Amino acid sequence: MKNLFFGLLFLSTNIFASTTVERVISDQRIKTNLQLDTTTVRCSSLGYGNSQLKISVPDLDYYTFFDHSNIGEALPCMTAGACELKIGEDVIMPGYRIEDIVDILNPRAEMEIKILLKEIITLNSETQVCSRAISEELSGELRGIEFTHYRHRSIGEVSVNVCEALMQE
Repeated sequence: MKNLFFGLLFLSTNIFASTTVERVISDQRIKTNLQLDTTTVRCSSLGYGNSQLKISVPDLDYYTFFDHSNIGEALPCMTAGACELKIGEDVIMPGYRIEDIVDILNPRAEMEIKILLKEIITLNSETQVCSRAISEELSGELRGIEFTHYRHRSIGEVSVNVCEALMQE
């Protein structure tokens, strides 16, 4: 019990020793026309731990800061979440299906995508380390289903003085 108390005390002091500031670099919305068929809409586990409903969004190559394609895939994509898992005719886990998006009578759709690019500055006053990162969040709705994608990269560390100045901007 005593070890648990000191462990929680240690964690709480480390949590409060860090200050994080997020700054929006860019907040834009784009409209893109998508071809929706079984080559551009799929259930795939590439880049994820389970099978996810994904759509290919080629225009992201031109509008985003990061590459939103996953290793093994040619085009940038967005995901809606876990796909339905079936064994035979039995649904083992409910989820999305390709048929939720693909409509052979209506194979094209326009999608508005929000692209939010942020700088994240974190100062750990205890260790005197200031780290900077860039993140990009994509979100949009297609045929009543919310699709998202996220990328995050460290851009290094700066001195505490520079860090404090950046946090004031």
